[in-house]
Amino acid sequence: MSRRILYTVLLAGACLAVLATRVVPEFNRIRFLVVTKPRLAEQPALVVALPDLTRLAGAPAAVVVRLRGTTETATVTIALDAAHVTTVAVPPGREVRVDAPTLAAGGPGHQLILTGDRAGWQLAYLEIGNIYGFSHGTLKFVIVPRERTRDPAVPWWLLALFAVVAIAAHPAPDWPRSRRARLLHRAVAGIVLVLFAISLFADTFSGYRVVFLLETFVLLTALLYLEPVTRSWGMVRSHVYAVLPRVAPYFPHAAVLGLVLWSVGQFHQPDTGFTSLIMFGDQFESSASPHLQRTPHAVDRGSGYDGQFYAQIALDPLLRSRSTVNALDNAPYRGRRILLPWVSHLVGFGQPWLVLQAYALVNVACWLGLALLLLRWLPAGQIRPVSAWTACMLSDGLLSSMRQSLPDGPSVLLLALGVAMAERHRRNAVAGLLGLAGLARETNLLGAVMLIPEQLTIGSLARFAGRLVIVLLPLLLWVGYLWSLGLPPGDGGLRNFALPLSGFADKWVATIAILRADGWDSFARFSLVGLVSLTTQCVVLLWLRDWHSPWWRMGVAYAGLMAVLGPAVWEGNPGAVTRVIVPMTVAFNVLLPRLRWFWPLWILGNLSVLHGVEVLRLPWLSGW
Repeated sequence: MSRRILYTVLLAGACLAVLATRVVPEFNRIRFLVVTKPRLAEQPALVVALPDLTRLAGAPAAVVVRLRGTTETATVTIALDAAHVTTVAVPPGREVRVDAPTLAAGGPGHQLILTGDRAGWQLAYLEIGNIYGFSHGTLKFVIVPRERTRDPAVPWWLLALFAVVAIAAHPAPDWPRSRRARLLHRAVAGIVLVLFAISLFADTFSGYRVVFLLETFVLLTALLYLEPVTRSWGMVRSHVYAVLPRVAPYFPHAAVLGLVLWSVGQFHQPDTGFTSLIMFGDQFESSASPHLQRTPHAVDRGSGYDGQFYAQIALDPLLRSRSTVNALDNAPYRGRRILLPWVSHLVGFGQPWLVLQAYALVNVACWLGLALLLLRWLPAGQIRPVSAWTACMLSDGLLSSMRQSLPDGPSVLLLALGVAMAERHRRNAVAGLLGLAGLARETNLLGAVMLIPEQLTIGSLARFAGRLVIVLLPLLLWVGYLWSLGLPPGDGGLRNFALPLSGFADKWVATIAILRADGWDSFARFSLVGLVSLTTQCVVLLWLRDWHSPWWRMGVAYAGLMAVLGPAVWEGNPGAVTRVIVPMTVAFNVLLPRLRWFWPLWILGNLSVLHGVEVLRLPWLSGW
């Protein structure tokens, strides 16, 4: 017993020491590849201009240099601006790698100065960042300068929880009973402990610090505590087997949810949160509202995308500040879509940082809500409904809306709720919900086709007219409010429409021409799969002709919208069309399982999923 207690304390202490000092919840790798092709030092000194080092300011940076010697040994001194970094001797005819820490000042205009005692040597490679190296695959760790000690630590409550669990686990040192199995487990545990020892003592004997990511630490610790894990499994196994038949049908759904949520998590950055999903562009940074400029947020090169304007409205949803209006590319047009900005403002309690995070994640929350709601029409346990549900959740329109923080995805959730109410004949509730949806996106008003009476009588038409007023009233009132602010409706969005089928035909012609010229490697392949999908969906919906189905009415209404969409919606690869028409995609998949030719239609009608998984970088699925 005393041996087991000692083993428990030592094992828990080792793991706790690593968790407290050598584990980070996440690590944002920063690397600037400055020189990748050899540069000859024609003079003893070689000066290399560095990029903007603002992202490296405040912590020791890692300089990685590879030098090639000349015919004689060369001594090269490396300095960042006027600050000495290191001095290295380069043997003749050989290449040496130099890893050295330095404290980088923020901003552009810095230089790395390499001064040799003779000319003729070469700078083969130069990189500056916050790491010397990192691992790929299951075991994830980073190698950083020894002097770097301020990375985000594991919170104290997690340390306390781990200490309690590690002691309570009370692992047996002589497990398992089989001698061969015990030797194998001890060998694996020994490897894990060696890795932990390297992490703990590397900075004592070298200039490196080895830091594990939290997920890797959990995996390695599970190997050490395999005996308690196995013991716990034996205790709950019978209960798991009893519950398994009831939850097994939902395994495909859990896999889809896990893949998408994991992919969304990869967009999180320690300093800016999830704002990289909003796609702010540096071209609009100078005109951004003061609220945004004072709030940390991720900025991409270029013009960004439309979500950046709605996010700024969320910081000032009443649009009373002239700086907010000036920050928008088209204030009357963007200002009409106020629902998501208002929701984000309320969820974030008006605090700019929280508001931006809420706006970035509102698409994710609505996507999860839609995933649950669609089980009403596409239940688990049967391959056709599950396949159709998967196609809906991985559709290009929904994933692109999530990636770009746009109102299209939440709009589908509101319309699906409207369909559910329409099926229960709660038409007044449908009208109210559609009135709310119209504040998210004007095209959501097409959902009013669900309210058209099946039998046209004077009474039914009067009730329809009253409900139509309820649908239109919220948007009209908000447009009136914008007008009072000096933002009257203009011609914004007119390029979104064109003569029937003209934009559709032009897109086919342009896509085929690009593919003929540039081949399948062109991004036009995304346009091709999108066109095939949308064409299939439209043809199937027109062929079904099920006026009694609210989903069919919705799908056909959006098919009609697709016919009149203009060049502004079709341009790009595949363009915004898959987002704008995503209710048609969902309606198509909801109605598809009952058709005889399900599988060929499911494949053709959902080819655009290939672009959706690429946009969100889903593991194992993207990169086709």
